[in-house]
Amino acid sequence: MIATARLVCGMSLGYADPSQPENGLVSTREPVDGFVHFLSGADNLPANPNP
Repeated sequence: MIATARLVCGMSLGYADPSQPENGLVSTREPVDGFVHFLSGADNLPANPNP
């Protein structure tokens, strides 16, 4: 990241007021499978987790 750049992340909880323009934004979502890899059981653990 550039030294002068800032990363901002936020989340709000509650009910949206549909009369406000900021609540009309509809963004696309990355499917979970696009950024998560689920492991189940010891068979899926790396052979050497600390090389």
